[in-house]
Amino acid sequence: MVLLLTIKSTGKTVQFQKSVIEVGRTPICDLLLQDKPTVSHRHATFFYEKEKWFLCDNFSKNGTWLNGAKIQPGKKYQLTSNDEINFAMAEKVIFDKRESNEQQPAGDPDAKALAFLEAGMATFAKSDHKDEVAWKLIIAALSEAPLYFPVEIDLKAMFGSVDPAKLKVGDTLHSAEDVRMRILTMTLEDGVELVPMFTSSDEARKGPKTAIIRLYPQEYLPKLVQMDKLVVINPFNENRFLLNKELITEVLLPIVQDKV
Repeated sequence: MVLLLTIKSTGKTVQFQKSVIEVGRTPICDLLLQDKPTVSHRHATFFYEKEKWFLCDNFSKNGTWLNGAKIQPGKKYQLTSNDEINFAMAEKVIFDKRESNEQQPAGDPDAKALAFLEAGMATFAKSDHKDEVAWKLIIAALSEAPLYFPVEIDLKAMFGSVDPAKLKVGDTLHSAEDVRMRILTMTLEDGVELVPMFTSSDEARKGPKTAIIRLYPQEYLPKLVQMDKLVVINPFNENRFLLNKELITEVLLPIVQDKV
């Protein structure tokens, strides 16, 4: 079974291939509405039963609406394609489904991992860095999610012999050497040098205007080990998260290496 939900506020369609889909602000929820404060932690549930999809409100504080009518908490409602569901008057989604024998589009595991990472960081920050479940969610997401790094690329080393004045549209450039790239660091007022990394290009643009590159954990973790510096995710965000050498070498790196 496949459940498709179109998020009206963004126009994006998300896909789920499981029989129970939790909706709410808790990081373990499948449809995470972390930025909707009126939505309950575990607000509602979609579930698949006898080849039909149903919706149930989990006794949420601010209610759930189906096609404009408020549904009763704890009662299941059968869904049909193009039904509109409104969670706490804060977020609307359009329900659709695909039968299991239809061609199913591939999901985006990178986007899901990044969503979990950001949700875990938000919860961990709000708990004053004490929520163990949120910490574990961050670690699990970091082992999968690609992140953005500010870099300096030595173009001269790559194409030093090329005369830009002689280039024509359609010309193909070939580098005689490997890309010369250096991950940039930032220095705090107290002199501490950090390696910044970001969950999105938008977050990266909050920092210095440099080139940015997206790297996967198996690519950037060995580089971080070599750099041997404190690392901060989203340093210009209130939900920033710090990684020290022990966390990288003793926790994250073994997890990632085990997956390769």
